[in-house]
Amino acid sequence: MSEFHSPGDLLANVFCPGESPQKLTLITGPRGSGKTTWCRTLYQEALRCDIKPQGLISIPVFVENKKTGIDLQALPMNECYPLATRRQNGAGYSLTRDWKFNPETVQWGNRTLSQISHTRLLILDEVGPMEFYSQGGWQTAFPLVSRRDYHWAVVVIRPALLPQAQERWPWAEVLDVGDGVA
Repeated sequence: MSEFHSPGDLLANVFCPGESPQKLTLITGPRGSGKTTWCRTLYQEALRCDIKPQGLISIPVFVENKKTGIDLQALPMNECYPLATRRQNGAGYSLTRDWKFNPETVQWGNRTLSQISHTRLLILDEVGPMEFYSQGGWQTAFPLVSRRDYHWAVVVIRPALLPQAQERWPWAEVLDVGDGVA
């Protein structure tokens, strides 16, 4: 695994002259380590450098310091829709134990990803258990990342899913944001 680097430092290195195209970085770290914050900072830094990232960022929703939901932000248009709410009593549509997902937002996210081509920077926060185990979530992310139609792709992966992600994308570098200060 790579040592921790700030989003701005990596952005400058990846887009410097002579850097090879089709770089893939898997961002990982424990819950609460700053993976989404890292992606949002990367997005802002890229915009300052006149790079228009494409992809999805899952933004946590907090009520009284408790995570109660997740909103989905599509890049670069910044459209945002409710993606998931914390499950109550096991009721409702869901593909995970803890979260009830909005199927319309999941479909919208997949449509958004399916329209991406020839991008300089792809950000996917996150590809997780739904994608790897349940054939749900961002299924369009797998072919999008695999076809390498980007200069740099950044994909958030939970530590427990790193072996599956590395098997699927053996050329990927791993950056653990839990190893440094996000």
